[in-house]
Amino acid sequence: MPDCGLCNLVPEEILYEDDICAVVICYSCNVPMVVLKRHDSTASLEEEQHMRAVLHWLRSKEEQYIDDQMRSIPEHKHMHLRG
Repeated sequence: MPDCGLCNLVPEEILYEDDICAVVICYSCNVPMVVLKRHDSTASLEEEQHMRAVLHWLRSKEEQYIDDQMRSIPEHKHMHLRG
């Protein structure tokens, strides 16, 4: 989508990328965020499990948690790593 900030990620800002998702630092929250690569507000069970696994892999502190509430861009599946 031309106007979607999550579809138009800047390659230099991508921390990790595979066929399903990409990880960047959220502009609003300044925390790691995993983004589904296709523009969709939902993910299949397999895609969501994969996205969560990527964030668990990135976790640096035990108290960090996954926040899957999509506030600013509810039309594109993404999750934040908070804590």
